[in-house]
Amino acid sequence: MNTGQIKIRGQRLELSEIEVAIRQNGLANDAAVVYLKSHKGKDDLLIAYAVAAAPTSASQPHSLSLRLLETLRKTLPSYMIPHLVRWIPTLPLTPNGKLDRSQLRARAAADADSMLNVDAEEDDSGEPEDEVEERLCRIIEVLLGRTSIRRSSNFFDAGGHSLLASRLVFRIQEAFDVPFALMDVFHTPVVKAMAGKIRQAIAAKPVDQTSMTASTTASAYQEFHIPQVLVFFEEPHKPFLFCVPMVTGLGHMFAALSRSTDMFNVVALNDPGYVALDDFSQDQVSTGHASTLRDSDMHTVENQAKYYYARIVEELGRIGNATPGIAPFNILGFSYGGHVAVEVARLAQREGWNVNLFVLDSSAHPVDDAALTQAKIDETVLTVLPMAMGAIGLQLGDMGGQGVRLEHDIEACALANFRALYVHAMPRYEGHVTLFRTESNTDHGLVPLVSSLDEVVLHGNHYRLLEEESGNLSVIGAKVSAVISA
Repeated sequence: MNTGQIKIRGQRLELSEIEVAIRQNGLANDAAVVYLKSHKGKDDLLIAYAVAAAPTSASQPHSLSLRLLETLRKTLPSYMIPHLVRWIPTLPLTPNGKLDRSQLRARAAADADSMLNVDAEEDDSGEPEDEVEERLCRIIEVLLGRTSIRRSSNFFDAGGHSLLASRLVFRIQEAFDVPFALMDVFHTPVVKAMAGKIRQAIAAKPVDQTSMTASTTASAYQEFHIPQVLVFFEEPHKPFLFCVPMVTGLGHMFAALSRSTDMFNVVALNDPGYVALDDFSQDQVSTGHASTLRDSDMHTVENQAKYYYARIVEELGRIGNATPGIAPFNILGFSYGGHVAVEVARLAQREGWNVNLFVLDSSAHPVDDAALTQAKIDETVLTVLPMAMGAIGLQLGDMGGQGVRLEHDIEACALANFRALYVHAMPRYEGHVTLFRTESNTDHGLVPLVSSLDEVVLHGNHYRLLEEESGNLSVIGAKVSAVISA
């Protein structure tokens, strides 16, 4: 067993961090946490063994566990909360007085079997229970290129991401002829639960429309429908963080951040260049700005900021928080998106919003760079573009004609944004900025352009900062939560 750093739910953590939190809450004198990886086909498990600080009766352990978990949820992110707590008189020791983790691990396996027993009886083989689950498993297998999807499989743990999730939504709608939203995939990523939503949608259809064969077939490219906003998960009583992507303009890169935290809602904004103007509501302020950006001469950072600002205000209105001066305006921009986010924050300030601005590894290039010739800009773009494309994480070459068209659209979006970036000089922002940066980005140039700056150093390559393997997501989530909750 790995007693040091482990990875669970896409996040790296130290078991000792959980053990310390348990000891510090006053309910336990000592504790040890065991990690079981993919126990009997189930998700990874964390099982905590604790020694109570006060004597307990036979009826107390359950209520004590609930109290312990409740206190842990106030100090630890969700991925560090144990799935099961067991109270024991003392922790087992080896002959030389050290914690006997092998004995705990053996006990944890037995306790996990007990915990999962009900579910195991309900789902002994993991095989699909009906036609809905069978078809859904096959759809996901084709999308992910796998042959082992079961009713207990989690779409994201199996290799899915938000662009593939949009394809999954399309294929569910096509296969079952029911409404199904992208948020449904994020809310219920496990096949069994997802199938339950599909059954509910089928049951809600009029009797004469209950066939599970789609009535219409849309073009294959619609599988890559890219919406104006990506709401990965929504809990109305928690803060919202609006995220502006890098030059590629795809907000799906923020999906991992959303999955890594339950302390705030993550809403990603997609570049309007991907969205057909017919898809915009004509009564939205953002629609006019999106139309303006289609003109290459009008494609500037400032105009893009006007679009994103209007879109955020519209989204805040939808969730009932559209009151400047009262509701917070939380925005994060990644790389090129950092430049846009600064301009958005300036617009929000003028309208009286309380702004929390986060910038992810951007830099204010020298003013001289803003005068680069078009030829020099194009030369620079062609050098950087392959790295930006690589950060998308899609095997476009395996997607046939759909992949070719999507790759063309991404390149066109990235080129337009690169060119806008290199003729833009970041203005001064009269407010506080939290900068997440790589270790190498020491000459970011933001200090003279902002009222105050808080720097948080992340690890890894610029284009990989939001990957689950980076270990950065918990750092970003904790800092954002601390700032917007202050």
